[in-house]
Amino acid sequence: MELEIEHRFPPTPDSVAAARRSLGRLAGHVPEPLLSDLRLLVSELVTNSVRHARLGSKDVIELRVALSGDSVRLEVADPGPGFEATLRPPGPDGSSGWGLHVVDAIADRWGVDHRDSTRVWVEINRPSEPRKRPPGNRPGALSLLSCCAFLTT
Repeated sequence: MELEIEHRFPPTPDSVAAARRSLGRLAGHVPEPLLSDLRLLVSELVTNSVRHARLGSKDVIELRVALSGDSVRLEVADPGPGFEATLRPPGPDGSSGWGLHVVDAIADRWGVDHRDSTRVWVEINRPSEPRKRPPGNRPGALSLLSCCAFLTT
């Protein structure tokens, strides 16, 4: 394991920014575009825990990032009831429901583990060159631009 980051956060909105900041230790270990992608993924996943997991004030959200060899693995876990790992259409007004679409557009692999808690895991291959893969290049995946189009309309 090249580098591992582990943090625990309370289930509050302030934890989203704190989780993003905790990735600062990756600077210099991964290219800046990949670090930006990881920050966006952490924001989406921690926000989902805060908003949807029905956590109490004594519950915690766990963040784990493992940098090894040719990939980065990111995990966000909480004791919430969990959910099915399926992409659903965004909300009717387009202002919510984009989180997992963003995850799917950026990640090389992702899923949900329900063993001890609800754990969303994401893996991104570490490129030897800066990432050039356009978001959403897999069949059925929405592009990151289409995920965020509601911001400009």
